[in-house]
Formats: sequence, structure tokens, C-alpha cells
Amino acid sequence: MYFANPDILVGSVVVLCLFIALTVLEVNRASKRKYGRIFTTFILALSLFMLFARPVVRRTVEKSKLIILTPRFREAQLDSLTSVYPSASIADWDTLQSAFNRFNKIFVIGSGIPLYDIWKLEGLDVNYLGAPSIPGYQAIHFPDRVVQDEVVRIMGRYSNVAQDSLKLRLRLYDMVCDSTFLAPGLNQPFELTATALLPGKFEFSIEIYSKDSVVSTETIPLEILGSRKYRILMVNTFPTFELRYLKNYLVNDGHEVIVRNNISKERFAYERYNTTLPNLTRLTQEYLSKFDILLLDLGTLSTFNGYERNEMVKSVQNGLSLFFLPE
Repeated sequence: MYFANPDILVGSVVVLCLFIALTVLEVNRASKRKYGRIFTTFILALSLFMLFARPVVRRTVEKSKLIILTPRFREAQLDSLTSVYPSASIADWDTLQSAFNRFNKIFVIGSGIPLYDIWKLEGLDVNYLGAPSIPGYQAIHFPDRVVQDEVVRIMGRYSNVAQDSLKLRLRLYDMVCDSTFLAPGLNQPFELTATALLPGKFEFSIEIYSKDSVVSTETIPLEILGSRKYRILMVNTFPTFELRYLKNYLVNDGHEVIVRNNISKERFAYERYNTTLPNLTRLTQEYLSKFDILLLDLGTLSTFNGYERNEMVKSVQNGLSLFFLPE
């Protein structure tokens, strides 16, 4: 036995002085129950000493093994473990109420512990022995919606327990968009892609073929949004090949584009495409509010006066996208 309080010496002196003082008082008191009161005083002092000193008894506790059962565990696996560790405790995870630090080794058999409970076993010696793979889809991920002309990516994992290869085929109605093969006996990832050609709500399907026959079909609902058309203002000191190429690309994609090129001091040339918006006469917040994007080169920025710069900054703060073009 040892004492947990490091200040036991100070406490012992205080309790001893208290006991001596009370004993002297009892000895000097004329009473027939003097010795009984002295004994009571001794018990009181001893109790105070024990409360202060906090005695601790060391005891060696032999830790044991724990076998945790989770869904789809195999009886053969459990029998093998109990034959090696006959004294091991066995518990189902859903009903387990044990203090895990009582065990020096923990075995988990079956499908495993839910992710939200993993923290309960942190810092412990845990051995996950696993379960046979469930045939079929293990996971599948796809977007709810994409924008027109974007690539639709459908990714997942499939466990092929068959002896033959399987073929995955992504289909949109009668059109086959993509396909891939799954090797036999493996739990493997896959990826299928297609291009979102038209806006609307569609149902893609993933078909699994075995020896030229469909064994399963999964439906993938997907909404394709029409591509957004932007209003773009391009302000340049002079036209360049790169800016002309960018302008043509935006115009061919259906965006509204207004271009202002600086010919000479206070003289400008304008180009307008797919738009009814007026030409730029003065850079104001009211005029910029009609656009989504402002493309600006640094040379033009240096020609703006303080008022125009302040109007541009306010427009950007209100949602205007600003891109600086290299000279």
C-alpha cells in the first residue's frame, strides 16, 4: 500500500497535533467516559489522516482478449479465434458496453465497426480480420446536375466474385456512352464518362453484361443545365491576336460581347456582338451593372481617372467579375 497524496508529511503532522491537543483536553476533563472519548478522538484523527493521505493498494490485473462480432462475421473465423484464445470475451458490437481498456488485444470480425464509432477504439491494439466481400456495387458516385457540354463522370467500386470478366456499359436510352471491363475475383474501382450534350432531365443507366447478357441495370438520374451566357465588356489599349482569338471564341459560344479599342487619345473603336447593349461612353457603376465580366488590360487601367476607378471598384464589390489581361 502507498499514499497518493505527495504532501502526506504535512498532513500527518497536522493530524497528529490535532489528536494530541484533543487527547490533552480529554485527559484534563473530569469525566467517567474519558477513555471512550479518547478512543473516539483517535478514530476521528485516523479517519482525517486517511482522507488526506488517500491510501492506494497496488493490484496486478491481468488483461484479456476481446472478440467483437459485427454483421456478416463468419462462424469459422470465430471458432479459430476461440481455439487460440479460449478465455477471450465475445460480444456483439451493437450491444457492447465494455470498458475497452480492460483488454490488451481486440479482434473485430465481420463487416466492421461503423465509422462514427471508430473513435472508441483509438489507442488500443485492434485487429480487423474482415469479412468476405459483398458481390456487386460497393460504392457509386455521380453528380446531381452538370452544365451542358461538361463531362459527366460516374465513379464507383464493384466486387466481381464471378469466375468470368464482367462488362460495365453506360447507356443513355439507345446510345452507348462508355464501357469498361471488370476482372474476375476482384473488388475494383471503375469510371464511366459521357458528354452532356443537351439540357434537360435524363436517366442514364449502367448495365452489367456477363457473356453478352444483361445481369443487372442501375438507373442514374441526371439534370443537364443549359450553359449560361455572359455579358462581357472588353476594354483594350490596342487589339492583339490573343484578344481577337478570345473575342471570337466568346462570340461563337453565344456570349454578349462589347469591345472598346483605343485608336488614339480620346478616340475609340467599338465592336458589338450578340447584344443590344449601348457602347461604352463613360465608365460608371450604372453602365457596368449591365455586365457580368469586365476584361481589362493594365495599359487601359492606367488611363482611368480617380472617379472611373472608384466606380469600377464599387461594381466589383457588387458582383462584377474583373479580369486583367497581360500586355
